[in-house]
Amino acid sequence: MPYDSNRVVLRSGKDDYINASRVEGLSPYCPPLVATQAPLPGTAADFWLMVHEQKVSVIVMLVSEAEMEKQKVARYFPTERGQPMVHGALSLALSSVRTTETHVERVLSLQFRDQSLKRSLVHLHFPTWPELGLPDSPGNLLRFIQEVHSHYLHQRPLHTPIIVHCSSGVGRTGAFALLYAAVQEVEAGNRLPDLPRLVRHMRQQRKHMLQEKLHLRFCHEAVVTHVEQVLQRHGVPLPCKPVAGTSLNQKNPLPQDSQDLVLGGDVPISSIQATIAKLSIRPPGGLESPAAGLPGPEEPPGLPPASLPESTQLPPSSPPPLSSPMPEAPQPEEQQPDPEVPSLGPPSSSLELLASLTPEAFSLDSSLRGKQRMSKQNFLQTHNGQGLRAAQPTDDPLSLLDPLWTLNKT
Repeated sequence: MPYDSNRVVLRSGKDDYINASRVEGLSPYCPPLVATQAPLPGTAADFWLMVHEQKVSVIVMLVSEAEMEKQKVARYFPTERGQPMVHGALSLALSSVRTTETHVERVLSLQFRDQSLKRSLVHLHFPTWPELGLPDSPGNLLRFIQEVHSHYLHQRPLHTPIIVHCSSGVGRTGAFALLYAAVQEVEAGNRLPDLPRLVRHMRQQRKHMLQEKLHLRFCHEAVVTHVEQVLQRHGVPLPCKPVAGTSLNQKNPLPQDSQDLVLGGDVPISSIQATIAKLSIRPPGGLESPAAGLPGPEEPPGLPPASLPESTQLPPSSPPPLSSPMPEAPQPEEQQPDPEVPSLGPPSSSLELLASLTPEAFSLDSSLRGKQRMSKQNFLQTHNGQGLRAAQPTDDPLSLLDPLWTLNKT
């Protein structure tokens, strides 16, 4: 039942009563609203009379299709063009209909009795809000509210109210009015509104507005969603949301030992080197194991990388001292013959293979052992009696033939 102080009074009907209340003062940026229950077969004429007397241009309907199919709510508006509907002294006709992802927009023409003057109004139907539930997503309702406000701004004058109704006129109607006012406050650049205070203000104008706690929680989530949309619209980056199950300790993990991704996977290199040292396996050539003189898996400083030319590499049998942080490379002034690398031989076990894969014993020329190494100097030196300067072989009978003998025929 509406309060007498703010109920809508019918001026030209048989009775001045209708279950409708004016809801005002929610926000200076929110238009005045009229909260009412859905028209019944016996009250549809009073509903349209209220629309005519209040000069309403926008009607918001928050009723699902299932409720109308069960005849809980009457279809009080025309649904086909060319088929007018009469309610008391008012005649209604459908001018156009447009279906969007969120709502159905109908443009109706309203004519009072035999007057020639017709007035157009917009009927906005939001069909995805069930009677005992919530809309599909806050985004759909937010877009619908923006569409409602856009139609309101096009009407003249702006002080005329918007009629909002669901089945009872308090549940979904109260949630819509609350979210509408909160959205306009955010759009105006104000702070987040106090939703419980707005609910108390609405209940002072109509009983039982916003009945369910679920509706209040949904309005809070919708306001947060709208604030994020406004920030993104103005180019403000949103804070990263923490992933469930994460903690502050996981953000800075402790350093772990390096792992051999080729041989072990989950086995640290330090444990492999310790195992080799316990088995007393030494790489051939009298070289020390890296586990005995080096801390961990780091390479000894001073060794040239494997990608450098062979002429600039240090001999593997004489590594630089570990105490020298910056060993000098050999000067390329004098060409010295490279010493032969001792043959390692095929490893007899996997541990010997691991022992041979050390920075000191590793070499890329294992396949050239026993052969003379070629360098750039070998190609620059002149060798008499070889190549193009070599003498003609005498044991070849074809070497005495003239290659141009066919051209010297007479």
